[in-house]
Amino acid sequence: MAKRDIPIDIRGLHAAYTRGLEPSDVVDHVFDEIERVGDPGIFIALVDRKAACEAARTLGAFDA
Repeated sequence: MAKRDIPIDIRGLHAAYTRGLEPSDVVDHVFDEIERVGDPGIFIALVDRKAACEAARTLGAFDA
């Protein structure tokens, strides 16, 4: 799934995870979008991107 096609709503994510989308891909996509917007004031704080991706990779398989 191309990053631009990753949904950001609950229904879309549920369907995409059912089809095999990896949580780390979602994390990467979200951080890409945050960088694209370029507004550092959107969030009070962000976890480190690498740490977030590593945490996402430790999640087990999606259990629909």
